Amino acid sequence: LLKIHLSIIDRMLRQSLLMLVMQAVSMFHGYEVGLLLNTASPETSAAIRRLSAFTVTQLDQSSTTIHLQEVSYEPTYLSIMQSICSLLERNVVAILSASGSTLTKVQVNIASQFNIPIISATATNPFLESAGSGKVDIVRLSPSDVYQSHAVFDLLKTYKWHQFSILASADDYGIDGVVQLQHL
Repeated sequence: LLKIHLSIIDRMLRQSLLMLVMQAVSMFHGYEVGLLLNTASPETSAAIRRLSAFTVTQLDQSSTTIHLQEVSYEPTYLSIMQSICSLLERNVVAILSASGSTLTKVQVNIASQFNIPIISATATNPFLESAGSGKVDIVRLSPSDVYQSHAVFDLLKTYKWHQFSILASADDYGIDGVVQLQHL
């Protein structure tokens, strides 16, 4: 039951944050926002598509108009670069990404060269802030792995566990989360 409540609260916070970010991006009415969807993750892409459509609908009721420019990509560097170039040709002012940390890092590196911020729905890598050139290259809708690492560390301290095992995925999400935990 607690998990369901946290899930609902998390979804509401993400919707609110996305609405604020997209409203800030479109301060001068009628801006194009790119929607970058990963073909290898259809569930996440569908959720981001629904969240974006809801946000645009809500903003259309005010004086803010956002046009979503949707592009799908394969999880390869070339496909990501081609997709971002396609969005740049459509004059987007920001790109909403439905990728995890590893692919978002690539997207930030490409888009930041054109001063286009990435709005990431799921990237949690704490090192993403330094992936670009030091300006605001990424806006995250999910908390950094730092918070999850602190929560795990607090559990270990609370229960006085001195021996434990951690299973992590072999990508930015798993490895960087463990690295953060090791530094606590």
